[in-house]
Amino acid sequence: MKILLFSLIPVLILYAMSVFSRDQTPQVPYSIIRKSGGFEIRSYEPVLYASVEKSGKMMDVGNSGFRDLANYIFGGNASSQKIAMTAPVNFEQKDSASTRMSFSMPAGFNLQNLPKPQSDNILIHEEPARKMAVLEFGGFAGNRGIEARAEELRQWLKKENIAWQEPVIFMAYNSPWTLIGRRNEVAFILP
Repeated sequence: MKILLFSLIPVLILYAMSVFSRDQTPQVPYSIIRKSGGFEIRSYEPVLYASVEKSGKMMDVGNSGFRDLANYIFGGNASSQKIAMTAPVNFEQKDSASTRMSFSMPAGFNLQNLPKPQSDNILIHEEPARKMAVLEFGGFAGNRGIEARAEELRQWLKKENIAWQEPVIFMAYNSPWTLIGRRNEVAFILP
């Protein structure tokens, strides 16, 4: 009985962390232009990003990319300034061999007042205002699942006669310890 009780404690702790960690991270704002089932067309204002490019497919770069970006926002910058975490974390397959992982910077920062990274691996850039087609899905995401959802979004865009730009962007909203109610999205930029 004690063994069962002690084996349930970590599960309960992880569950509690996942429940209480939801919806507390600031998110990149957007407005919905059109909604059809699980598909959305969204409008985004310009967004400031800190990014790192790594060798490998999207989910294969998560740990090393996260370490580099987390180091930057946790004070690994010229000002030793801590920067709040935001959601989503974006992954964009740049080519067959590399992925760009990006953290959006919180409101109030711009290219002039954002601290300079200490690492040359970190790229600071601003994406212009844009429209995106998005499909939301739950669960834990892997490379195959992301591509399957991206193909669903492509088929919907074809059916709706809407042009899009490759590559797919994967957006992850939750911390790794969120077990229930995970939010993931695949998106394409609309020309």
